[in-house]
Amino acid sequence: MSRPFNITISIPSGNPEKLRLIEKTNRLSLGLIFNRDELAEVARHRKELEFTGIYMLVNTSSDALPEIYVGEGESIISRLKSHSKDPKKDFWEWVVVFVNRDNSLHKGHIQHVEASLVERAKANKRCIIKNDKNPSKPTLAETVLYEAEDFLSDIYQIVPLLGISAFELVPDNTKSDKAEPLYIHTKGIAAEAYTLDGKVVVRKGSQSIKENVPSISNSFSSLRAALVEQGVLIDQGESYTFEQDYTFDSPSTAAATVMGRNANGRTEWKTEGGITLKELQEQSLK
Repeated sequence: MSRPFNITISIPSGNPEKLRLIEKTNRLSLGLIFNRDELAEVARHRKELEFTGIYMLVNTSSDALPEIYVGEGESIISRLKSHSKDPKKDFWEWVVVFVNRDNSLHKGHIQHVEASLVERAKANKRCIIKNDKNPSKPTLAETVLYEAEDFLSDIYQIVPLLGISAFELVPDNTKSDKAEPLYIHTKGIAAEAYTLDGKVVVRKGSQSIKENVPSISNSFSSLRAALVEQGVLIDQGESYTFEQDYTFDSPSTAAATVMGRNANGRTEWKTEGGITLKELQEQSLK
């Protein structure tokens, strides 16, 4: 069960567009978020970049899915300097670094965390994961495993606040049975979804129109193409089919993916009785 927690965000420069420090209250874990062009400046002033930890190279400017590379290092700054010169990793615009403030993590901790993050991101398919290989989890003593999982839990709770949804849990079908089913029926296809924590989950087996209309926005067109490439949408001849339950950040993005055109998801998604998602939301206010 989820428990409430507090987050502290610090802006050392006074400019919220630059380095931010984020941490859960009374925890050792610390996140540092900064732009690529700040690397040299942050390295000069923040000793934490010399610590052992985890980092994510991120690009969120694409019309399609965000691009993320997950890495680990016993000296984060050494790894980041290496990546900044690597033409194969020229995609990233900003970086997230996670360490313990007392530098208590060791190689076993971060290898376990790196492998767990890559594994979940690849299962969710909500980003383009840039890791060429699947990292292996090391064999850890039970107490060390607990420490690694504790650190990983902090990361899972912090990254959504940074706009990164790639590591959210894949929805459990058994927990969605009580959710109000929502449907789209159009042009011979049918899709089913439900809302979860403000998002829309389209169920496995739902259909999607194969051809985009000419007026579809570039972002929706790119997203649909990325989901085909990721194996979320499978070509079934006259339509696509969702190969897994898939979470969308908004009902409109989910509807546009299903319908192959720009759409207002609040009016397109309806219950079996024809009540729109918009009407359901308005009824809940009463």
